Amino acid sequence: MAQKFLVVDDEADIRDILIFNLKELYPKCEANQAGNGVEALELTRKNKYDVIYTDFKMPMMDGAEFIKK
Repeated sequence: MAQKFLVVDDEADIRDILIFNLKELYPKCEANQAGNGVEALELTRKNKYDVIYTDFKMPMMDGAEFIKK
């Protein structure tokens, strides 16, 4: 079964780099992305992830608040 990752960062370039590197290391992985904690929270309510990488300084909902919820 492929690992599922979620990358949460308000900078699209950072998300793209992280996802590129994840797919290099784990070619069969599924990697989703979110631009802030609100989007990430919505995705985690619909999907289960093995690993979540999150930035802490983001608009709308920062990483710390996302982790708490």
